[in-house]
Amino acid sequence: MNNDFSSLKTALKDGTDCSSTATFNGVCHCVEKTQPSAFILENVDSMDTSSGEEDDREQTKSNLQMALNYLEGLGYTCCAEKLKTSDYGVPQRRTRYYIFGISNKDKFAVSAKEIIKLIPARLTACMSVNSPIDHFLLKDDDRVVLAELNRRLNAGDRRAQRKASSEPGPSSSGDKWREQHSNLAEQLGVKWPLTPSTQLTQSRWFE
Repeated sequence: MNNDFSSLKTALKDGTDCSSTATFNGVCHCVEKTQPSAFILENVDSMDTSSGEEDDREQTKSNLQMALNYLEGLGYTCCAEKLKTSDYGVPQRRTRYYIFGISNKDKFAVSAKEIIKLIPARLTACMSVNSPIDHFLLKDDDRVVLAELNRRLNAGDRRAQRKASSEPGPSSSGDKWREQHSNLAEQLGVKWPLTPSTQLTQSRWFE
């Protein structure tokens, strides 16, 4: 879904489309056509802000409420929960809204409304300690990792050759900027906040 719903009310009212609503409209179209038994949508936590104009005759609703109303109009019982991904073992500090939708047409052991009521408790049960970052990264010997390492090493070799031959290259301006920045920091007595470990400096990636 899109992170800008400021024009959602107008778009849904008169059928217009714009960049701020294109993704949302696409998601709704997909839900309407495929009719899934359930869905989970994710969006930024700022979608609970108001999207109405001060002179709007209709009661001003938040972007979140408008999205929920529209999805419920497609035949779903919905709820929205604001969650921190880091509370569920994902190594990133993001707060996002997750919209859960259950079809009113499909036959479940309990009603869609009853399922929706259970979601907060189920989410609490799923909370876990953060997993190590290694669980989400590719292995050191993965072909994609090795290909990127070789690309960087080759680029470093080319820069070294240009510097040795005094030939201007695409990175010459960047090198000058880094040198000026380093010299200024030295003059001001600024110390870098991090000192790389021996293990890091011995890594080929550190080059």
